Amino acid sequence: MPTFDTPAPIHATVDVITGDIRIVAGERHDTVVEVRPHDPSSEFDVRTAAQTRVEFADGKLLVKSPKPLSVYLTTRSTGVDVTVALPAGSQVKALTGQGDVRLEGTYGDCTVRTHHGDVLAHRTADLRATTLHGRISVDRIAGDAQITGSGDVELTEVTGAARVKNLDGPSWIGHAGGDVSVNSAHGDITIDRAGPRVVARTAHGSVRLGEVARGAAVLQTASGAIEIGVRKGTSAWLDVKSSSGTVHSELTAGDGPAGGDETAEIRARTLDGDILIRRAA
Repeated sequence: MPTFDTPAPIHATVDVITGDIRIVAGERHDTVVEVRPHDPSSEFDVRTAAQTRVEFADGKLLVKSPKPLSVYLTTRSTGVDVTVALPAGSQVKALTGQGDVRLEGTYGDCTVRTHHGDVLAHRTADLRATTLHGRISVDRIAGDAQITGSGDVELTEVTGAARVKNLDGPSWIGHAGGDVSVNSAHGDITIDRAGPRVVARTAHGSVRLGEVARGAAVLQTASGAIEIGVRKGTSAWLDVKSSSGTVHSELTAGDGPAGGDETAEIRARTLDGDILIRRAA
């Protein structure tokens, strides 16, 4: 297995036709790369693994599989599985046509793309992640998140802004420190704790905002319920409407915010579903 001395975090690019990518970041002073045929019984996979480039220079690692003509002339997929162990804090760009991408440990800025597969990460700085069919799950993003998917999206914590576009599947954000934008064609949207501005829209699905403390929130669905929790001590201005459902607010009506109160402006629309506004638990 190729091994390189890397006493500091590096910039790693892994680009394969098909196959899984696993990167492990830890407290280490070297980088180790392992390239294996995705299917050891496939001569195409074995050949592709043997021809995959592994290069390192000036703090940059490149792992890139070839694109032989035979890939396009056979119904059998050609692919390699890549495992990289590198120093924590490294920046990563991981691309695969078909396969899962796993980032274990703590990273700098990361870009991940797979056409068909899951994206799973522990901790990153800014993250751009895309899958056309699969799940995206990240424990902590210490920065901004740009997520494009078609499947389950789960972001436990985002310290910066979060932008999510999800074609088909539920989207969940545990806590966002910055502005949040979530758009979905088909799927529920859940944001447990919101940043200063939230825009959440889905054509088919429910929208739930667990706690809003200040700022502005725009929630919209064509078919589904909307639920909003307002933090205790926050005064809310409400503009909510359901075309064929009930609207219920558990908040006490008042003339305006008391001195020192945080304020939140909430707009919610659903064509077919109920709307509930309550105090956050």
